[in-house]
Amino acid sequence: MIPAGDGVEALSLFEKHAPDVVITDIRMPNLDGISLLERIRERSPTTEVILITGFAETGTVIDALRRGAANFLEKPFRPAELLRQVETSFAHCALAREATRLQSELEEERRRLEMHQRMATLGRLLAGLAHEVNNPLTFLKGNVELLRRILAELPKQWEQGDPSAGHDALSQAEALLDDMAFGAVRIQDLVATMRRFASPQKGARGWVQLAALMANSIKLAQAKRVAETATEATLPPAEIMVDADPIEVETCLVNLLVNAYEAVGTQGSVVRFSTQLLPYATGRYHGVVEVLVEDDGPGMPQAVLDEVFTPFFTRKDGGMGLGLSIAYEAAKRNGAQLELHSEEGAGTRAILRLPYDVREGRRPVAIPQASEPRRR
Repeated sequence: MIPAGDGVEALSLFEKHAPDVVITDIRMPNLDGISLLERIRERSPTTEVILITGFAETGTVIDALRRGAANFLEKPFRPAELLRQVETSFAHCALAREATRLQSELEEERRRLEMHQRMATLGRLLAGLAHEVNNPLTFLKGNVELLRRILAELPKQWEQGDPSAGHDALSQAEALLDDMAFGAVRIQDLVATMRRFASPQKGARGWVQLAALMANSIKLAQAKRVAETATEATLPPAEIMVDADPIEVETCLVNLLVNAYEAVGTQGSVVRFSTQLLPYATGRYHGVVEVLVEDDGPGMPQAVLDEVFTPFFTRKDGGMGLGLSIAYEAAKRNGAQLELHSEEGAGTRAILRLPYDVREGRRPVAIPQASEPRRR
């Protein structure tokens, strides 16, 4: 116990020793008990201050309690009463320290949880990047093999003295190199897009020619198509523009096509890729365009259909379960709607709805143009 002669000395001793409990009379020279209470509460909100009064100062006591006093005793009082109040105050201090400790542990746990969530997000980001890069990489690999065959045949054709055949082969090789450059740009764009996912920024959104997006998507998805599967593509008119990030919408369409190619069989199967315009007048858009991806595969039961957009959900052996979830998130970020309709034994129909406008003569966002897709 540390005694003090008046309020000023009590405040000085408090600042020096920082006790958990302070017992003070309301009426003191130099600095009264209410003023001392205020100074202590400013410096240490958890310190317990017990006030002692020798008068029936009900209003003053109520005011002190409102200012944060722990309790008060009215003179005369028995030592047991003071001891009981001091014990209660020490118990409150112990609880306050425990609450502070628990709060600190909670903050530390929250920081660990946030770090875990960031690492989990990074893991999903990397998995998604690996999944998306796989499509253009497969495309590049196929073109490299074709290029090797063409170059291997060139010496034979020259030896046979057939200059036209050599010229045709070089033209084919040049077209393959153009396609390989297209695939490399696609990978570069995917990496840039994934960076935007990691550090949210506004993407390269603008008016894009839908036909070009669809043609590029077919080109990239062809690597997942077996030779026995046909693609029936009907592209929209060149003036149909959509307000979107071209890489993200292309990512969505590629994943829908790849999912369709992987779902169908190999005997006379068909994947249909088309659009349907739903005009209506609004202030900014001409209407809505539905991009349709339809296959004649085995279809899905409702229980599976309910989960297909969930990350890492898959029924395929060795599948990652990311394609459709990536497609769904890409659509959502661009204000588009993505739906899947399917029944067992009746194939699957994917519908991507985007606002469109008719913009003749407008220069679209620059994207690589697709050539006629080749079969594997």
